[in-house]
Amino acid sequence: TGKDIMKALNHPIGNAILEYRKVDKLLSTYIEAIPAQLNKGTGRLHCNYNPIGAKTGRFSSSDPNLQNIPSHNKDIRPMFTVDDGWVMIGSDFSQQEPRILAFMSGDDNMKQAYLDGLDLYANVASALYHVPYDQCLEFDKDGNPNPDGKKRRTACKSVLLGLMYGRGEASIAEQMGVSTKEAKKVISNFFERFPNVAQFVVSSQDGAWENGYVETIAGRKRRLPD
Repeated sequence: TGKDIMKALNHPIGNAILEYRKVDKLLSTYIEAIPAQLNKGTGRLHCNYNPIGAKTGRFSSSDPNLQNIPSHNKDIRPMFTVDDGWVMIGSDFSQQEPRILAFMSGDDNMKQAYLDGLDLYANVASALYHVPYDQCLEFDKDGNPNPDGKKRRTACKSVLLGLMYGRGEASIAEQMGVSTKEAKKVISNFFERFPNVAQFVVSSQDGAWENGYVETIAGRKRRLPD
């Protein structure tokens, strides 16, 4: 039985099975497997990066997959350390996909948010919930947490990324924890606020049906024969 169904049932036995599966996965995939993959010559871990490993053109990683280390588990990530006197640096692109969407769709409202140095998710939340921008940020100006703002921002992040990845109303409703009717209204409001994004989504889908592929900014084709 799938994880989503088990969660929906919320039965003690089902919850225990889910916990068992989670721990078993951590043990077999990381705790037991990774130490066995250390290079005998260097005593270090060396994965393979595959430039065309994913159909989308994204890098994949294998033997082991170091792009898939659990981010919230406090037992796995501390396994990765550096020598004394060295530091480990982590970095990430800021809202990479929405920035590309703003460029490719040419939506003026979305581009202006970035030009003004705004947090796009908070900006979207402000428009959809009809509240000031500051009330849609994770933190107040004084640095204190803003739980209501974070909730609005997270909901709109789910909507935006969900629409970009082709999620439907039911899926977004489930992700937001609201009814399908409410999700439909939020999606409609979003497309009213960012009309060029709506046009871009439709034209991308129509182009995929007509041509059998889609293209990246650089012209890389992802073929969709099915």
